[in-house]
Amino acid sequence: MNSETKIEKRLNATFLDIVCLEKEETIQQETYFNRLINEATDSAFSSLLDNVNKQALYHTLSTRFGISKKNISSNIEGFSNALEQIFGQGAYLLEACIIRALHNKMPIIKIFPVHGKVSFTEYVESFCKFFSCIFFQ
Repeated sequence: MNSETKIEKRLNATFLDIVCLEKEETIQQETYFNRLINEATDSAFSSLLDNVNKQALYHTLSTRFGISKKNISSNIEGFSNALEQIFGQGAYLLEACIIRALHNKMPIIKIFPVHGKVSFTEYVESFCKFFSCIFFQ
């Protein structure tokens, strides 16, 4: 399906069709967003930890919590819980740095409004949904 056909299909689509992404777009979106989260996480770790401690943290996440460097984005809640178990309240600093790095990687999204208190997991999941609406619809 070429891009003109996709655009035409979207123009004639129902609301439900517009909300649902096509399978190939979903895969592309998930791959891109996973890479974005993983790069933001690595960037945040690098800004706060030296290379030895960063590698030790990845090793601990992998061996103790079963969260490899590549699958952080697919287990945000488990990742957040693991950081809290490792660092206690210091995990919030890492999570804030990850959010900042995420926004630095997506400069088009200057401010992501959040109402009330939101956990790191909720923020990242909401950011992903917002990202999907902006770039894949």
